[in-house]
Amino acid sequence: NPETLHKAQEEVDQVLGDKTLEFAHLSQLKYVEACIRETLRTRGPIGSFSKHAKKTTLLGGKYKVHPGDQILCSLMGLHHDYKLWGDDADLFKPERLLGERWDQLPQNSWKPFGDGIRACIGRGFAEQEMLAIVALILQTFQPQMADPSYDLKIKSTLSVKPDGFRLKVRRRPGKVPVAGLPGQISSTSSKVQAALASQPKSLIKSQGQSVLILYGSNAGTCKAFAEEIQSNASDYGLNSETRTLDDATEDVPCDCPIVIISPSYEGKPADNAKKFVTWLEAHSKDKSKMQGVKYTVFGVGNSEWSSTFHRIPKLIDESMGQMGAQTFYHTGLADVNLDLIGAWEDWLEGLWKALRSSNGITSDIGTSELEVFFEKSSLTSALAGEEMNSGTVVSNRQIAGAEVGPIKRHMQIKLPPGMTYATELGTPASQRQIATLVEYCQDEKTKKELQQLCADSTYPSRVLERRYSLLDLLEDFPNCKLPFPAYLDMLKPLASRQYSISSSLLLSSGNPNNMQNDAIASITYDIHSGPALSGNNRSFKGVASNYLAGLTEGNKVHCYVRSTNRAFHLPADPSTPIVMIAAGSGIAPMRGFIQERAAIASARGDDGASMHLGAAILYFGCRDHELDFIYAGELRAWQEQRVVDVRPAFSKRAPPGEETRYVPDRIYEDKQELVDLFSNGAKIFVCGSASKLAKSTAAVCKKIWLEANPASEEKEADDWLETVRETRPGAQMASYIREGVAILERGHYNILAETSIDQEQI
Repeated sequence: NPETLHKAQEEVDQVLGDKTLEFAHLSQLKYVEACIRETLRTRGPIGSFSKHAKKTTLLGGKYKVHPGDQILCSLMGLHHDYKLWGDDADLFKPERLLGERWDQLPQNSWKPFGDGIRACIGRGFAEQEMLAIVALILQTFQPQMADPSYDLKIKSTLSVKPDGFRLKVRRRPGKVPVAGLPGQISSTSSKVQAALASQPKSLIKSQGQSVLILYGSNAGTCKAFAEEIQSNASDYGLNSETRTLDDATEDVPCDCPIVIISPSYEGKPADNAKKFVTWLEAHSKDKSKMQGVKYTVFGVGNSEWSSTFHRIPKLIDESMGQMGAQTFYHTGLADVNLDLIGAWEDWLEGLWKALRSSNGITSDIGTSELEVFFEKSSLTSALAGEEMNSGTVVSNRQIAGAEVGPIKRHMQIKLPPGMTYATELGTPASQRQIATLVEYCQDEKTKKELQQLCADSTYPSRVLERRYSLLDLLEDFPNCKLPFPAYLDMLKPLASRQYSISSSLLLSSGNPNNMQNDAIASITYDIHSGPALSGNNRSFKGVASNYLAGLTEGNKVHCYVRSTNRAFHLPADPSTPIVMIAAGSGIAPMRGFIQERAAIASARGDDGASMHLGAAILYFGCRDHELDFIYAGELRAWQEQRVVDVRPAFSKRAPPGEETRYVPDRIYEDKQELVDLFSNGAKIFVCGSASKLAKSTAAVCKKIWLEANPASEEKEADDWLETVRETRPGAQMASYIREGVAILERGHYNILAETSIDQEQI
């Protein structure tokens, strides 16, 4: 929660500054105190306490309790009761326990220290101690998660605490080691000023002509770009250091040029850039905050998400400019759906010139050759910074054939205990890579043909659109004698893809056939295979999907679980209506949602009729009612249990008596019912192509809303849709292919695996 951290640190700076912490300061740290209270509410150290009745009592007009009966009171249930805390009860929001809202809480609604005479007798001391320690840490240090992708795991000993969670801290600029502690020397003294002057003013450790590369990255692409600059910097006469953007929070150096590389994930920063972006947003009006800083930005985005395309790199660029920083080189922007590598190489060539110029370097540019050694290596254990472990394939079955679309399969993987480099061969060749091939050609005819391919006028249609790779070019132009080391050096690291998990952990844990109570996750995936767009009778086979399709029961697959967008989860209040929209294998996360609702109904002993589950509608796009209506049997069973209302739309062949149609058509037919659901706070979940399903769904939902609100304008419809819709791209993939990896996304999360699937299929 970088926004919360920033607010708390601002309060500490206002109350303490560099002064010694005294008792009188504690009562002024209102927001920090609210943060502690909210922490105790969301994840307190005590799980429950017990009560008993002194006499026979009827509780709530329903439950008869006799003397001697023990009643176990769940604090997790109390502190996450949506009727008390609202639909956002599972979110960390200190504001709900601040000022008047704290004073107005119902009696007995916040009990993290227990209750009555058995409550914690050291509560007062503990609260003061927590407040003092947090204030001292925030006064002196910038804390951050050692692992930005850490998912909370709980261990219970004497109390409840996070398992394996680690923090790393960096001293804030201008702070002495003993800031805030009794007996410290005044920060204005000559000794302190001399000590501060001797501290490094930059994150860069090396001396001389330098460059600092800051990046944000989840999937690894921007990190790979940052590392490419660092590994080649010495050839251009530069010292370099690479750090995450979060490392530069409140500490952006002005003694060397800074290169920033950032993606934009649906308009949000990478996990290791959230603090930095929040800090920028909070200080963007301070025009002198970055005086003297020289920087440039390279941004990566996906044009399918047009409303948030390049939002974060542009925000970084604009905010730093507003804060007094100056660019030394123009901003570069790349689209992963087009020529990502070409855009990067063009921008990088100019960057080296700008860096050498800004550092006054006139020496010759160094050159080096890649040497290739072949040796047996152990299986890679990490991908994109995540620890990999072995999962076991439980089942792998075909659920739809190739008659009306790609083959679809369903795979179950038993996750490793405790879990609740390859190169990209199929990427289109860049213009610079083709120009390099020209240098190794043996005849003029081949040279001319390759030069035509990389010309600005023909490159988009003859290379990009056809997915014409380096390997394809070498096959089609055998007179080009490119050395193998040079070929490898031109390839980019294999990018990760993700698979959405299509199951609920609640169901696998409660399955009577799962005697070991193993965590089992399933994925639903298309097998990508067909004629290659580059032609010449080549075949295209998606590496990950075809690899996974060949696995059988008992095979090992290296995997890890990565959390998804936290908003792409079922509402905390199960009575909130939901509308799920999917097509093809995009049903994966929706199947997980429905399984979870079915598990909740089963655990309550209800058949779905009398329980307080809100309405749930699934609009599911298929081609053929017999050939690719996947999970049809399961969906019908869940519909009979009144867990979900399934409304398929068949575009090629519908059942007798029904018309063929697309999902938006089916949605519009139900407009009056949907208006009622929207008015009752329904949430919309979409999983599918951003350029097709997500776009058409947004259009029809806005149309329905505007018809129901004729006095409103389209901007208002956009704002409404933004508050109720959560979207997932279809076919997010990743996998390791040395011995295969699927990276699972838990519940409504993702499974990653290393693949060579081309951009069109992502």
